[in-house]
Amino acid sequence: MMRRKRYTIAAALLLCAVNALCSDGNTNQKCVSSWEADCFQPAHHLNDPDPVSLNLSASKKLLISLEGLPNDLVCQWGREQGPLMNINGNVSMVTPRLSRTDSGMYKLTCKSQEKTIFSKTVDLRVVERPSKPKMSLDHINDQYTSPYFKCISEGSPRSSIEWSRPSKRDRRKDIDDWTAESSATTSNYAYSGAMCCAKNDEGQECTQLCDFDLNTASMKPDEVSSVTISPSEPLVLRCRKNDDSSSIWEHNGKVLAETCAGNEICIKKDKHVESRMVYAFIRSVTSQHNGTYTCKNSGRSKSVDVHVTAESFLSSQLPDHFVITETSSCLAANVSYHPVLQLCYWEAPDGSFTKCIRDKTATKQRTVKYCGPLQSGEYKLHLEAGGKTETKKTIVCVLCRNLVCHC
Repeated sequence: MMRRKRYTIAAALLLCAVNALCSDGNTNQKCVSSWEADCFQPAHHLNDPDPVSLNLSASKKLLISLEGLPNDLVCQWGREQGPLMNINGNVSMVTPRLSRTDSGMYKLTCKSQEKTIFSKTVDLRVVERPSKPKMSLDHINDQYTSPYFKCISEGSPRSSIEWSRPSKRDRRKDIDDWTAESSATTSNYAYSGAMCCAKNDEGQECTQLCDFDLNTASMKPDEVSSVTISPSEPLVLRCRKNDDSSSIWEHNGKVLAETCAGNEICIKKDKHVESRMVYAFIRSVTSQHNGTYTCKNSGRSKSVDVHVTAESFLSSQLPDHFVITETSSCLAANVSYHPVLQLCYWEAPDGSFTKCIRDKTATKQRTVKYCGPLQSGEYKLHLEAGGKTETKKTIVCVLCRNLVCHC
């Protein structure tokens, strides 16, 4: 029975690999969007009122195709006060990768023998996922009040920042069109960790406080043993214990002075009812801040390794194949990255692209999914983080209902 089962799965995978099992044919198109570029075909918008709205994800290119228009057209694309790009005949034009600063009104004007055939205004909106919030410590020199956590994030549209324990004392400030700031009193997190999450229409990114509870000797599930951070970013570490004993922070075995005045690493003590907290705060990390940070109290200690690097990394794990008996299911891959996962798309066997479903509160590693009706054939996972790209492939075999199989 087991041998028959293995043979059946192997045969099904082989058939799927050549698209011979339960798969549909592909239709080739000239102007096709991909995970790297979105296609804009003016011929489809000739009768639309101005302006034509066009949304594009940041880091993607814009492909402008004159397919469906006369061959002798000469077109120009650009902003009113910016440089113009020429498009001739049925040749497509590809813009450089776009960022949120490229949002605005654009004009596409097409002429034939110096006579304007049509002119179309395009409202281009480049949307961008929130950046990973930068968490810092604020009001550290206020003698009679607990300090505040502060998180800052950028995005397009501008993000809203939420805290893991919302409070009426939380403060929000819009810095500019793309940047949001939010503060929360640390006293609201005297007995728990803290997390801030920035959210807009494109997704959500979160940052977790490196918090260590010395009331227990073992590491808790939400306590991290290593942190990777980019130069010039802030870093907040905290340990806490519910008694009157004193805790200290060490960096590579050297005790850190209990002061914030003029120090590279600020050590701030605070208390709230029974909880005694000690913060180690660095406003702007450099390579000198690499190493092991240890909080000690009454024979107990917990440590975290801090890695400051300007280098990005990206790696993913995706099974070589999936055999499923239902057409509605999920594919999943584990992705590790730094500093942020910018693009994530699944490509189906028919060439269609779908944005990944991401863990909402993941901070450094996440599971990315594709959920919905699946086709037999090869699926591709396209990823980009910190300028690095990676594509992984997997074979999906959807067993037809009329196929007798014991997988």
